[in-house]
Amino acid sequence: MKTLLTILILLLGITSQAQTTFEKVYSDSGITNAYDIITTYDGGYAVTGFKTCGTLFCLDFFLLKLDAQGNKEWVRIYDAYGADDHAYAIVQTKDSGFVMAGVSSTPPNLANNVRLMKTDKNGNKLWDRNYGGLGGQDGYDVEQTFDGGFIIATQQDTGGNNTEIQAELIKRIQQAL
Repeated sequence: MKTLLTILILLLGITSQAQTTFEKVYSDSGITNAYDIITTYDGGYAVTGFKTCGTLFCLDFFLLKLDAQGNKEWVRIYDAYGADDHAYAIVQTKDSGFVMAGVSSTPPNLANNVRLMKTDKNGNKLWDRNYGGLGGQDGYDVEQTFDGGFIIATQQDTGGNNTEIQAELIKRIQQAL
């Protein structure tokens, strides 16, 4: 019994000694809120969220690329037509680029619209699309589909006096973007 107890204590000691590899703050370039992080094909990380523009109601998407040790490789800021732009989700695409989904207060309506933006592997913007209806929509997750398109999980506000919040999926084919 004493041997079993000693083995259990040793095992607990071994498994509870996890170490932090790095802990860093990335406050340069005005980055303020990170919402999603992924491991990239090269073993590093990509982080997305929003940064403040320095004025009230001015937020932009950002994409921060890190190496495996958490060192910044580059950061890109993406302005849009709207005042508030939040990137909530990121996925690395089959061509090693990135797609970010979020929300933008951009036309076609005055409420929030789903914003979907694609970059190349260096963070250079390739295209930027907004999807909106009568009410507000926020894109909270995105995945690349087998046909090369994207599916976005959103929250939709139906608009009008009796506003209802409901789940919505938007499926877009790559070539149709």
